[in-house]
Amino acid sequence: MPLFSRNGLGGLISQKKPRQGQQNVATPQPNNLDPVSLENGAIKVKLGHNVLCYEDGLWTSEVGGSSGNTLKEITRIKKHNIQLAEENNLLKYKINVLLDMLAVSNADYVLKDNELEYQRKHKQSCDK
Repeated sequence: MPLFSRNGLGGLISQKKPRQGQQNVATPQPNNLDPVSLENGAIKVKLGHNVLCYEDGLWTSEVGGSSGNTLKEITRIKKHNIQLAEENNLLKYKINVLLDMLAVSNADYVLKDNELEYQRKHKQSCDK
């Protein structure tokens, strides 16, 4: 048997038949692709009834058609809600500080009133 034969190196490696491509695979046609658009620096991709928008480093989803709030609107409302909650916490803290100041002021008033009452009683007892 020759060293270099038609079947490979000494018959050790056999020639393989080239594979035939799959026949039933449909290649996408340009009219089947979902449109991708670039509007105002934002990339928009339409997938079925949803529209995905890449803007400011975030992918947001917009519902196609004229229905309800978009994800961008929901995100904006959530940020506003967080801001209002923080403002509410600050106002509660300020109210607690004011109540503490009122309590100290009231305690000072009561203390001075008691001291004044003591002085009046002490003066009356000295006058007798």
